[in-house]
Amino acid sequence: MRESFSSDIEDIRSKQEVLLNEAGLIAGMPVILKKVVEENPNEPTKHSLSGTLDTRGQFGHSISVDNGRDKTPALEQIDIQHGRLYLRCGSAVYELLSTADATEPESQEKVPKPKSVTTARGSVYTYLEDGKTQRFKKAEESLKEPQDLLVFIPPWETIADKALELYPYIFEGVDNSVQFEQVILEYAQDQTGKKTIRPAINSEEVYSLVDRDPSEQVFLNFIDKENKRVDFILPTSREPKIGYSTFDARMFYDEETGNRMRERHIGNEVISIEY
Repeated sequence: MRESFSSDIEDIRSKQEVLLNEAGLIAGMPVILKKVVEENPNEPTKHSLSGTLDTRGQFGHSISVDNGRDKTPALEQIDIQHGRLYLRCGSAVYELLSTADATEPESQEKVPKPKSVTTARGSVYTYLEDGKTQRFKKAEESLKEPQDLLVFIPPWETIADKALELYPYIFEGVDNSVQFEQVILEYAQDQTGKKTIRPAINSEEVYSLVDRDPSEQVFLNFIDKENKRVDFILPTSREPKIGYSTFDARMFYDEETGNRMRERHIGNEVISIEY
């Protein structure tokens, strides 16, 4: 009984760490936290917090923004209910309302919708009327099945400092975009079943952006399935950008087995965008 109980506790802790990693609470990221529960009115906490995270979210530590301007009690637990992310901090529970890439604030101007993007090796992604995209692979002269999700991975030069700060054990020794590509392709092309990539919005795994709010940011979770952990998380852009690499995905059912299947693909960098 004692061993079983210990195993259950470790399993809970492991799942909590995975949820925290998938939440994408990294230093330098703007967040909005709204208090939804206050269990001890004698110890009032902030009703809401909004600003840039000072440090990466960790259990046992406060969540603070803007160089300590506002902060919560120590983070104790994380939970997802109906696609919403909740953080228990002391006697209060906060809902994570939004996250965004701190390095690229959204423009208030209306962004034109792209018609297609072309990558360095000639593949063309066309935006379809139903919100999906479809890739024409130049190397094979073939048209792939429509994708439900297409986002864009920032080039190494723009994220190198932050990646080395947050994940030195992964990116130590990576000096250029070629080496960076080799690291992320290990997860995209793994055939052993030990590694994978899971796109997520506010910790909710997502494989379709059809009918999703365009302001919601997608984070890519690079998973070590064998050790049940998130090795690292990368932000993405919903809008195509020159120099960014493509990541597309879809979920479908195998006609022969009836099993639900996931397909993920990392492409080359974007060299042109047609509007």
